[in-house]
Amino acid sequence: MTGAVTTASTEKQELQARDLAAAPTADPGTVGAVRQAIPQVLASCAKNMLLLDIGMTLAFPTVVIAALLGSKEHPREPDEYGLAFDEWQASWFGSLMLICQPFGSVLSGLLLEPLGRKRAMLLVNAPHLLSWLLLSTARSHSALFAAAALMGLGMGFMEAPIITYVGEISTPRLRGALTSMAGISVMLGFFIEYLLGTLVTWRTAAWGSVAVPVLTVIAISQVPESPMWLVSKGRVREAERALCWLRGWVPASAVQTELAGLVQYNAEMTSAAASKTLKGAEEIGAGAPPPANNGVLNGGFTTPTAPVAAAAAAAAAEEPAPQGRYLDGLRALRRRETLWPLMLVIAFFVIHHWTGLSGLRPFMVPVFRQFGLPVDAHWLTVLSALLGMGGNVLCMVTVAWCGKRPLALASIGGVAASCISLAAYHHWMSATTGAAAGAELESHWLPLILFIVLFSFHSFGIGPIPWMLLSEVFPYQGRGPATGIAAAASYILGFFAAKTFLDIQHIVNLSGVFFVNGGVAVVGFIFMYFYLPETEGRSLQDIESLYIKKKKNVASNMQTNIAIEKTSL
Repeated sequence: MTGAVTTASTEKQELQARDLAAAPTADPGTVGAVRQAIPQVLASCAKNMLLLDIGMTLAFPTVVIAALLGSKEHPREPDEYGLAFDEWQASWFGSLMLICQPFGSVLSGLLLEPLGRKRAMLLVNAPHLLSWLLLSTARSHSALFAAAALMGLGMGFMEAPIITYVGEISTPRLRGALTSMAGISVMLGFFIEYLLGTLVTWRTAAWGSVAVPVLTVIAISQVPESPMWLVSKGRVREAERALCWLRGWVPASAVQTELAGLVQYNAEMTSAAASKTLKGAEEIGAGAPPPANNGVLNGGFTTPTAPVAAAAAAAAAEEPAPQGRYLDGLRALRRRETLWPLMLVIAFFVIHHWTGLSGLRPFMVPVFRQFGLPVDAHWLTVLSALLGMGGNVLCMVTVAWCGKRPLALASIGGVAASCISLAAYHHWMSATTGAAAGAELESHWLPLILFIVLFSFHSFGIGPIPWMLLSEVFPYQGRGPATGIAAAASYILGFFAAKTFLDIQHIVNLSGVFFVNGGVAVVGFIFMYFYLPETEGRSLQDIESLYIKKKKNVASNMQTNIAIEKTSL
């Protein structure tokens, strides 16, 4: 994640250059759409193995806590090394990886550029492989906690290469479909881990999970490096070979236009960043005519020849290194067009984590048992993952048709209704039967239906939409720091939701926990109704202008008031 140019017009040029660079070409040797799509899908599936591992990682505390945190009605499962959790240990194991994730994200950002996307995606499997081995052989609580912390760091390590790789290897026609598979891959990881936890012991499930990072390394080793990264390092020949693979195993002549576009794009972005440090010199030479190759519509895009690409690469290599990009992005955080969407996204993440699912997930099995659901609690975790996958598919299919705002409001409203209904049901049944706090209620189908409603509404709106907003609401200059802050805030909020779930339950009972979640959803619905704009179908410039116009309107109103005051005086 990096900061960059300062004006909307420069951002528009950058987006045009990127899409032109990735557009299919009419060069000799091009192939049909299906053959062109197959290698991009294969490369995306290899990357999605990392997301599958993330989903399995996030699901695993549910499996372990269900086995090691017993109750009077359901004693702890016997463990070969005698491990067991009390509630304090369970709350830490269920949340520790979330608080460690931001540290891994910081390290991931530092390693991504020097290592490259492919090597970074290979390297990030190491902490997960070690974690699964440590979990499967753990003989102490310290080993379990160390594995959880390492898993959190591993998730953070994965963030930067996962975000960047598919966007850089895919054509504009396929980019949306390939990136939308991310949420489905994570939920598939939940499904696999919950299914393993239902069928076998948690140690056996950990041993089975060891295969995922191994298979991921094999899969990623077969796909090429990002051509954009290779060009940024001056490795144009390797970028050419990567493009030949990604565009359908075509000859070099078929990718020269795209290669030249990538080289020109890299040169322009380098020049744009370097020009900020040479601003004084630019002002001195302001009267000079613009260079012949300035802008996106130039020879780099209109003359698809290898000499053009080579010449542009040489020019790019001579450009001074960008300076201060990240500092420029940090300064942009003070501007309204960056600060307001940042607050909006963080508010959405508060709703995302504090409306039931994030705090509930590690403790789903004991909570399901306390509600007295008429189905085995372990199989209900599998059902929750299936509903999550279905919700992500529904969001992917309908978001372009009905927009993000209606989906988000419908999701928050449905979650609010289901949480409050669950809270009222548990409170009424506990009072009616005289059940003690933490005891299991009589079996009934109504809470099962309410949980299905909760999972369904959460998965098609509150779950995926804040991450969609994260990629589009920030202006280009402050996008890197703002995205990093918002993502880190999401994991920190998730940590506190999971860590405090049992504490809140002790204070206000389980019904009180769901009343709190429902109350957050109600307040969140009101907030989002007034402040969430519709971003679907709008360009990044239009989205940024939503906040710039507000700023200008405020300024013009202030000037009008000042003028009136002066006239009255």
